[in-house]
Amino acid sequence: YEGPSPNTVALIAHYIPRGEKGVQPVCREFENVREARKSFARMTEFRDRLKGKGMEGWNASQVFLLYRRWQGDIWVVDVLSRGGSQVEAIELSRWLGLRTRRVFEAGFRRWLAYLGGYFVRGLIYLLVLRHEPRLEPRGRWPNWSVKVANALVRITWPRLRLTINGFVNAVVLGVVNSAISKMPRRPIERITSLNLDVGAYPPVISYLTTSPTLGNKIQAIDLDLGINMPGEGVRLQIDVNLGGDEKPDVRGDLVRCQVGGTLRVKLGPLIHPLPCARELTFGFAAKPDLRLKTKFRLHEAVGLPVGISLEAIDRFVVRLVENAVESTLCWPRAIGIPIAAACLGPAYSKIITSTDGDHRIQTPRGVVKTEADIIGQLRVEVLRCTNLINNDISGLSDPYVVCKLGQREERTTTMNDTLDPVWETPRTFVFDVHEASQLCTLSVYDSEADTFGAFNDALLGRAHFCLQDLLINPVEKSTSKQHKVSGSGTSTLRNFSKQPPAELRLSLDTSVYDGKFASLQDTSVSGQDSAIFILAKFSPSPDAVKQNIDRPTGLIPLALAAVYVFCLGLLVDLLARDIFFLLADVLAHALVSIGLFFMLAFLIVSFVGALV
Repeated sequence: YEGPSPNTVALIAHYIPRGEKGVQPVCREFENVREARKSFARMTEFRDRLKGKGMEGWNASQVFLLYRRWQGDIWVVDVLSRGGSQVEAIELSRWLGLRTRRVFEAGFRRWLAYLGGYFVRGLIYLLVLRHEPRLEPRGRWPNWSVKVANALVRITWPRLRLTINGFVNAVVLGVVNSAISKMPRRPIERITSLNLDVGAYPPVISYLTTSPTLGNKIQAIDLDLGINMPGEGVRLQIDVNLGGDEKPDVRGDLVRCQVGGTLRVKLGPLIHPLPCARELTFGFAAKPDLRLKTKFRLHEAVGLPVGISLEAIDRFVVRLVENAVESTLCWPRAIGIPIAAACLGPAYSKIITSTDGDHRIQTPRGVVKTEADIIGQLRVEVLRCTNLINNDISGLSDPYVVCKLGQREERTTTMNDTLDPVWETPRTFVFDVHEASQLCTLSVYDSEADTFGAFNDALLGRAHFCLQDLLINPVEKSTSKQHKVSGSGTSTLRNFSKQPPAELRLSLDTSVYDGKFASLQDTSVSGQDSAIFILAKFSPSPDAVKQNIDRPTGLIPLALAAVYVFCLGLLVDLLARDIFFLLADVLAHALVSIGLFFMLAFLIVSFVGALV
């Protein structure tokens, strides 16, 4: 849509048929609001008449939107008549591209956003933020909160659906093709198109809890949600180019898609008016359980190269998509939605995305790929390994260690012909830490450089640790998920500031061994477990340690309290004047007391929110 003319004060947007099964949006402009409303009524009446006769025409099932000019270039939805889905209405409004008035943009609604925001901020502080940030896992929230969260997801799913579809289709395709181009041997040349629709059925939230965090406690709210998406109605279409020309050679369709895992949601930075947060950021806390199954078929007059099958392409593409999801949708990588700009207008579209002062201007509909703020740096030194698996005919291995945190990897030097390597002058690996619950993974490999590429480097074992393990004395940490760390108890930033470097002994999980003797060697039973010894130190950043509590001046909460008390006095006076004539004195006093109690509670909570 090219936009309305300056004389247009109202417009109607709807769909018309195009081709055999398609439709296209159109817009009719009016210079009089009354005429536009009359035309809108006739169109919707005709649609309802067709529905009553059981006719399946396009005019009986699509959406009609009536916009009127509010002021300047700002428009408001005057009437919405929806015969189709909510997604169709959202797509039609996005096609228009009009600057619409936000819910709390101006006037009385803006004051309402501030009054309600103070109350909500008070509740947030009393329930969540008054507790000091720590790494210990908190208990799960009650069932009623999970039901409320599922209801909110169902309400907002049409918009979230379009947001996720647009982000994946725009970002994942580029990430996948970039990864393919770096592979020396690959069965396909590139993916020409990737179209995803997550479907009309929203995911189900199974639990809700506060995330372990060490960030500034007044800046954001960190939540962990257990989600499960059964995959009903999910559609994915992939076109693959095998090389030779630019046209797609193979097309794949999704057969099964199931997603499960822990979704980390961050609301922040916190602001005073509703919705009390500038940005909603979400991503998986760890690699999700993604179960994909696709089915590829050849285009007409296309043959497969020698040595490549459709099954091989299927496995290759599924693994690429899984790796792309891990690299783009797992913390610290996430999707950011500027909810404040969507509710309060473009004045709240400036989002702080890094700790070095950089800012990024976003449109109200903007969706960005962002990273969490840095809360500190982790320094790791690999000291030695013991009792590693033999992967060579000589009875020894050539081990090296890959240390990974987030999307960054570092590698030690290779120690030749040993099962107990010792790095006399270890390198210090420095990683930026974005989340307190991030795991640092240590993978021990056997180098096969002496085989001239005949074998891939074998994975001998893997271990991991988190920040909580550094707050205690040297420990022996197993790879079991049931392992509990006993130590100083409270894991706060002040503890990290005083804690010296910790030497950890980590037991290696040898069940992941994939070397030449994997089918012959029993890696689950050994006289002594393989282990790796490291020296680690976490240094929190000054911005994370400092608690910047921005308290307003004393006049603001006093004025807010005066407004509440004045409204409370009017309400009590009206209640007493009406009820005394209808009910007994005891019941009247009881009702007035209950009203006073709830108003006083609202006043106290709002006062706390104003202070915070």
